[in-house]
This record gives sequence, structure tokens and C-alpha cells, in this order.
Amino acid sequence: ATSRRSLISNSHITNCRKTIASVITTVSLLFGCPTIDFASEPIIKEALRLVEDNYYDSSFNGNDWTSVKSEYLRRYESGEEESQLVKQMLGLLGDKYSRFLDKKVFESIWKYDAVGVGLLFQSEPGKFMTVASQPIAGSSGYAEGLSKGDIVYKIDGQSTDQMTAISLLDRLSSDESTSIEIEYAKESNPDNKKTVTLKRSLTISSNPVSYSTSIVNGRTIGYIKLTEFNAQAVSGMESALTTMKNLKVNDVVLDLRGNTGGGFQFALNIGGMFMKDKDMAIALGRNNEKNIFRSSYPSGVLFDGPLLLVTDGLSASSSEVLAGGLHDNCRAVLTGSKTFGKGKIQAVLGLSDGEGMALTVAQYVTPKGTVIQDHGLNPDIPLPISNAYLNLILGPLTPSVDLNSIDYNKA
Repeated sequence: ATSRRSLISNSHITNCRKTIASVITTVSLLFGCPTIDFASEPIIKEALRLVEDNYYDSSFNGNDWTSVKSEYLRRYESGEEESQLVKQMLGLLGDKYSRFLDKKVFESIWKYDAVGVGLLFQSEPGKFMTVASQPIAGSSGYAEGLSKGDIVYKIDGQSTDQMTAISLLDRLSSDESTSIEIEYAKESNPDNKKTVTLKRSLTISSNPVSYSTSIVNGRTIGYIKLTEFNAQAVSGMESALTTMKNLKVNDVVLDLRGNTGGGFQFALNIGGMFMKDKDMAIALGRNNEKNIFRSSYPSGVLFDGPLLLVTDGLSASSSEVLAGGLHDNCRAVLTGSKTFGKGKIQAVLGLSDGEGMALTVAQYVTPKGTVIQDHGLNPDIPLPISNAYLNLILGPLTPSVDLNSIDYNKA
């Protein structure tokens, strides 16, 4: 009887395969795009090379890229405006997610910046990190004179040749320190190292987390609404779950409706709050090479009880990473409606003039291989439902399924 009063029984989590139907913020940080000196090159030539080196479809949507390069460089030399050429060139890919970013839009991505110093770092195995694009105007990185191509030797005293961008984001996304120390040198004079302290500023993004608790049938239920995976998402979720842990919450409802995504890494971090070091997503690159991303949170699991995720047709991208990862590991049950179906991962790549591109570099599937792109995730328990508490916190719903009547052990 007790299990029926829970939103999700513990035995259901253990035997979720009986109930559950068969089933990448910037990814230049995740995959490590090559470091190239574009300082003396036209922007269109820089953009063409970035697409050639990094776009996930090696057929380039059926285009002969050698011919494309020749055509667009010829048009540049004849005087056509570069930004328009970049836009048109990206249009050849037939990928709505690969697009040109003007300076204003490029700067807006920093709401997903967990480092908070206006710098986009990129890493390659066995090499020191570099600054991937021009610092955002007004940031501490900009004020200290760092620029694209600078070699970053140490961050907070740790050598970057043994550091990945993932590990850096893991640490800094949950680190509330107000500054970081960077040892760096200009690419043109790599031995002339300089150490600076950069002030972190995360005020550009607001906290996307709100939460509440209620008593239902003698159980304490925690409700969390996560509206976006921005730079405040991880700390906001930690605060919510820590509060709920102190209140001895029995079940958690995590509402991802309307959450169109954000930083890929933040989804991995939040997944780590519910399960330790489990596969969250598999990214498939240009030649079908696989990169497996796992749940990762430095402070460890914050809640290990029954978990219900609520999704809708606007739950996309990082929301689908989180939902798919928790679902396939039998850690959460999905309710609501089918998700959006965005399973492509974009790298945000800076150009030398302060503009940029979002470029698809991979597509991901869930740990069990479910394709997200154009398919989405189907809920285990479709809305509408009649549970009184969920009606209260999720809004009016037409009665259909009473969660209290479900025997999860027999489902």
C-alpha cells in the first residue's frame, strides 16, 4: 500500500525495465577543435576551414567542399560582403542548427559560461589549452588583454596539459569562488609567461531553478522547475536538492517542460546529482566515432529516492540528454508528453572579427541507443493525469491516469 502512495515506488526503480518502454555549451570545449592561426586570413576562409575540419557530415550535404571553397573565395575576392558569404555558405549544409552568429548573438552565449571570465577555452589531448576566440567585451578576460590563440599553461595552479575542458567545467560549474588565476603567454612569444587573476561574473544569467515541497499521503514531495541549462542551473539545482535533503523529501518531481536546453555539460552535472558516474549520452562524430559522456558532479549524489521527470514538446537538447540518461539508467520515470527531438550537438566557434558560428559537430543518442533527433523521447506515463498534487503544481489537467492507482511492481 505504501508503494502505491509514492509517486514512484522504490521497487519500481529497481525493476523499471518492466515499466519503461523500450527505449552535447559549447562543444568546441567537449571535443577539442584544432588550434589554427587565422589572424591573417579572411573571415570566409576561416569559416570554410572550420566547417571542413569539424562539421559532422563528411559529405557536407552532398556538396563538393573543394569546389565550395573555390567559389566562395572567388566571390570574396570580387568584393562580396564576408558575413553574407558565411551565412550563405552555412546554408549549403541544409542544417538549421548550423548558423552564423553576429557579435550580439555571439556574446549572448555567455549566459552558458560556467567559468565567468568571458573566455572560451579549447583543449587537445597532451597539449596546453588555448583561448578559442576573442574575449567578450567587458569581461575580465578582455580587460586583462587576453586574445584568441593565447596559450593557457595553468588555471588555479593546475597544468592544463593534463586537464580537459570537461574537467574544468565540472569543477568550476559548482565552484562559487569569485576569481580564477591563469598563467598564459601570447602565441607569438610562448616563453613570456604572465599570471593574472580574473574576476568571475555570472550575473549575466538568472537562476533558472524554482522549487517547493508538499505533503501528499504522508509523503514529502519535492517539486523542482528547471527552465534552462544556463551557468546558474547547476548551483540552483544543488541548492534545491540540498534543501530537500534537509527536509527529508521522499520523492522528487523535476519539471523540464518548456526547457529548450542550454549547456550540454550542465545536463551531465545535474545527472550526477541523481546517479554517480553513469552513461548519460553517446555522441556520434563524423566517422561514427563514439564519445560517451557520463554523469559527473563533484559533490556526489544529492538525491537517491524516487524521481519523476515531466516533459513536453518544448523539452529539447540538454533536457533530452538529462531525461534520456536518467531514464535509460532506470533512475527516473518520464511523464508528460513527447519531447522535441533535438539530438544534434553544436560547437560555438569564434571568428577573428568577434562574430562566430554554431556548427553541428556530432549527434547524440541515449545510453541505450535511442535516437533523439527528429524523434524525441516518449513518456512512460503520458499526461494528462489526475493526481491531485500534480494537478496543483503542473496546472489543470484532464483526468486520465491516477498515479496512486498504478501498481508499479506489476506494470
